[in-house]
Amino acid sequence: MARKRTATRMLAKQAGSERKQGEVESKFGEIVSLSGRKEEPVGLGSALGPLNWTEGGGDLMSDSPSGDVVEKVLFSGKVLATVRWLESGSSAVVGSSEGEPGEDFVRVYEDGNNGIDLKHECVHPGKVFDLEVTIGDRNSVLCASSDGMVRLYLNSKSAMERVGGFPQGEAAAGVAALSERTAAGAGSEGSIAVMDIETGVASAERAGGDGIGIRAASRLTSDDFATAGISGFVSLWDCRQGLSAPSQRLRYPRSRAALLCIDADRAQTHYVFCGTDMGEVVCWDRRKEEFPVSSTAPHNGQVWDVRVMNSRPGMLLSCGEDGSVLSWDFLQAAQRGVGAEEYWTAEMTAAELKQLALGKTLGVNAVDVHAKGDLVAYVTDSSTLCFTSLTNSERLAPIEE
Repeated sequence: MARKRTATRMLAKQAGSERKQGEVESKFGEIVSLSGRKEEPVGLGSALGPLNWTEGGGDLMSDSPSGDVVEKVLFSGKVLATVRWLESGSSAVVGSSEGEPGEDFVRVYEDGNNGIDLKHECVHPGKVFDLEVTIGDRNSVLCASSDGMVRLYLNSKSAMERVGGFPQGEAAAGVAALSERTAAGAGSEGSIAVMDIETGVASAERAGGDGIGIRAASRLTSDDFATAGISGFVSLWDCRQGLSAPSQRLRYPRSRAALLCIDADRAQTHYVFCGTDMGEVVCWDRRKEEFPVSSTAPHNGQVWDVRVMNSRPGMLLSCGEDGSVLSWDFLQAAQRGVGAEEYWTAEMTAAELKQLALGKTLGVNAVDVHAKGDLVAYVTDSSTLCFTSLTNSERLAPIEE
């Protein structure tokens, strides 16, 4: 069974990983072709070729005359826990979560004229559990760590600065950028802190230890954020009211089920989404009752990440332990009778669910789409960072019902 190295994964399964038969033991710099054949480790850029990223398009084009969209794959040498696009250009940030102390890293890969290049690397003191691009500086990233710290990675300096943290023994499971100056950190034992990014001073704190078991956090507004975890509840927090108790709680109806990841629609922040350990992607409308307005279970196993595509209304990405990366078209599903503003409540069918992952892989730990294009990046237990495109219609196939 593949090893997971985020707080969620460490609690969800025991370590003990074996590569599937026939897989190549990989080191950083080795390239795998689309057929799975190992290539000679020449420079990353020349080996992978350019993504041909264009704002508003974001196609990954092959060199074939037909211009078929292909997927680019590179090895990192470590299990990658998370990936996020920087909005300032065609750069992707990844965090690893498998090395010995001092061996994990935050890396920035950039699409240049000669292909995908490793631009910056910074050693991370603990396993990287979450990454969140800051609001004021779209070239910096907040990092949540297994050592309980929330740090700020400055891409321009390739340096790491401490922002805040949690008591010894409690991992920082998630982080959400609320404004240019503030961020909310969530601890694996239920601690929460609202921190000043520049000074590190916590303006509000909540001690954990009450069994909440937070696994993820997401921004709603500059004053509100949401957390989710093993309790099966989504807790909504209003910074103006303090952190003594949630301002609202949303319930997942299945017993003994955990919420592993969370995101919200930035345009309609009353819609909140979670992935579960039962393979479901669940949607709540927090203006209404506490129970979900929709729930679909297309994954076979844990859902490790969900991402709302803010540049494409009604589009969602999810990935999971089954190796799938799925795109969801709620807007298309809404054409069957749901109101124009209520598309997130539409009932999904296989026709609106498409597979983006190319070929067999171990679990996919995180996925993200560029804010200004169609480029999708995802990271896996196979130590791979993969790039594909939403426009890759030839490789998108409905999942089995």
